[in-house]
Amino acid sequence: MPSKANICVDRVPFENLAQACALAEPWLTKGSAVAEQSSREILRKLFDRKADLWLITNAEDLTVCGALITTVHENDTGHHVHMSALAGRNVWAWAHRLHAVMYQFALDLQCNAVRFWGRKEWARFFPDCRKLGVTRGGHELFERAIP
Repeated sequence: MPSKANICVDRVPFENLAQACALAEPWLTKGSAVAEQSSREILRKLFDRKADLWLITNAEDLTVCGALITTVHENDTGHHVHMSALAGRNVWAWAHRLHAVMYQFALDLQCNAVRFWGRKEWARFFPDCRKLGVTRGGHELFERAIP
């Protein structure tokens, strides 16, 4: 099992996207069950440079523990980073790191929130997130505000 200290959350550079998609495929397939788009639509956005792929890896043994896609959306309250197709194993080992990385990513992009869909159990991994009260297929929309 990975230790929290050995977890890396990294955005994949476009030139490495094809290889990284092969590594992330099992997690993206699982995560796309909750995403607003199909796996095919997600891949199209990635290769059209309208989304970013992130890998969650165990630096100790170089295994991929999870993956997610990010896009930036605008609404009436500003811009927000939206995480989709989020899935992985040993979530307890990387949730805090992911939370910190996404917070900084949103700050860098001058966004005012990070949002994602997930089962209600995800709330225990992301205590700073609030449920927006929207449900879809048993999943809830979570948001972390960026002050």
